Amino acid sequence: MKIVIAIDSFKGSATSSELNAATKAGVLEALPEANVVSFEIADGGEGTLSTLHAGLGGDWVTVETVDLLERPCEASYLLVGGQAFIESASVVGIDKITPSPETFEKATTKGLAKLFEDAVAQGAQEIYLTLGGTGTSDGGRGLFEALNGKVSEVKLYGISDVTNVYAGPEGYSIFFGKQKGGTSGQIAAQNESALAFAAKMKTERGIDLQKIPGTGAAGGL
Repeated sequence: MKIVIAIDSFKGSATSSELNAATKAGVLEALPEANVVSFEIADGGEGTLSTLHAGLGGDWVTVETVDLLERPCEASYLLVGGQAFIESASVVGIDKITPSPETFEKATTKGLAKLFEDAVAQGAQEIYLTLGGTGTSDGGRGLFEALNGKVSEVKLYGISDVTNVYAGPEGYSIFFGKQKGGTSGQIAAQNESALAFAAKMKTERGIDLQKIPGTGAAGGL
């Protein structure tokens, strides 16, 4: 008998690897002759880079930056040849705060920029950003302003498991704002700003954020 084990992490309790190992031990105790294999998995939130490292290998690179409330912190990304993998939750994860109206206003994605800049300095040609488990709801503005064209020659990819668009009923503010600590008034105001930004992008850049699935992931990141 062949049994495959692939369990996502339990937030704040156990990693995918730990859960797989515990389950494998239990299965083999009951079925010692079974062929048991396990694979780390993740949904784009915390633990995603560990899962990628298990499958791809590569080198860990640690960078000094700031978290979502601009407190000094260190975060690591994965460098595999000319590809860099950055986990947004490692810098701006919701596990780093207690969501409240105050954090809803203050939380920023700007700290991710340091990882992007370092990856480019290390020679990365492609950067993959995992979008999940964040405590931010800034529409990506923090990262956007901090980068300010510094990675214009690099291909950027967002990895997401949701299809929400940028603004509106399915947008990042209305759909995810409450879990990030936003009040109804804050969420409504932020959604208006998101709609305005989406309109600006469509007019000035020809990019319709309302027709691209996933643009509302990770607080619009």
